Amino acid sequence: MNKITITDYFIKKTDDKRSVKDVLDTEDSVESLEKKTRKIDENCNGSNSAIGLITFSDCSDNFPYESLLRSYIGDEWFEYLKNELAQPYFTKCFETVRRKRQISKVYPSEQMMFLAFKLTPISKVSAVIIGQDPYHQPGQAMGLCFSVPKGVTVPPSLRNIYKEIGCTDVPHGDLTSWANQGVFMLNSLLSVEEGKPMSHKGLGWERFTSAVISTLNSIDRKIVFLLWGKSAQTKAENVCKNKHKVLKSAHPSPLSQKNFIGCGHFIKCNDFLRELNRPEIDWVPTK
Repeated sequence: MNKITITDYFIKKTDDKRSVKDVLDTEDSVESLEKKTRKIDENCNGSNSAIGLITFSDCSDNFPYESLLRSYIGDEWFEYLKNELAQPYFTKCFETVRRKRQISKVYPSEQMMFLAFKLTPISKVSAVIIGQDPYHQPGQAMGLCFSVPKGVTVPPSLRNIYKEIGCTDVPHGDLTSWANQGVFMLNSLLSVEEGKPMSHKGLGWERFTSAVISTLNSIDRKIVFLLWGKSAQTKAENVCKNKHKVLKSAHPSPLSQKNFIGCGHFIKCNDFLRELNRPEIDWVPTK
């Protein structure tokens, strides 16, 4: 199976590159869902908001947006999370973010909010990194915590991460290669308004991402949790330390970097994976 790269989400379709729609499951692509819902069936979906927000849920779905969400996060994650995705709070959160997109700039795009899930199926997860909320400046957020697309200036926290790895010459901040190796990079909040950090706090993302962490905690396979800063450590405080490897340190932000540099997390993570006879992670991002 070919690996998905972040350029698939930005580059228009050509003969040798897949567009974002090609990346999605073909049975329920965004295009097919859009065709199904050009004319909204109010008997199924209810009336629309005054701002004319298109609803993509299909009458055949068991719950709102089922087909669309499956295409966004992939079959594996969907099977684990479908009960959570069907909860009224999640539908409310999802629709609230959609409405906010009509009146303000929200990052990342709707589909890219779930990129961590799409790139790293749950069966492939070896390590988990938890962030707070997406970058809030144009062009930065891409659905993977700490990561930015190629061509975007590497943020200070990620520069410190590179220092800890020992690869300060990497010219970009795209961590897609980590995701393709099983590093699940989850933000506690999946969306943010431009220029307003933590602006989508309290919408419901916290509950959803906590459920994601609980799901990871419950699977049989051992995982490494890299928890940087108090927020991440609190978020994953219920992770079973007798089963999983839990590594804690300060946040890589310039404000706390002196307590992050030298933590040895990347070496310790690979040491643990090696003990399990599982593939180690090449932490130097692909150039």
